[in-house]
Amino acid sequence: MVDSHIVSGSSQLRKLRSLKPALMQDLLTGKRRVTPLLEAEAVQ
Repeated sequence: MVDSHIVSGSSQLRKLRSLKPALMQDLLTGKRRVTPLLEAEAVQ
């Protein structure tokens, strides 16, 4: 049971680490806006 959680967590971590460079590029070039995310956070 613990082993399956470790494997699952490791898999999710690899996926997120592979997405980070692409998302950072989109944010830095203006392809993605963070304003809606900030507004959603302020509402909560």
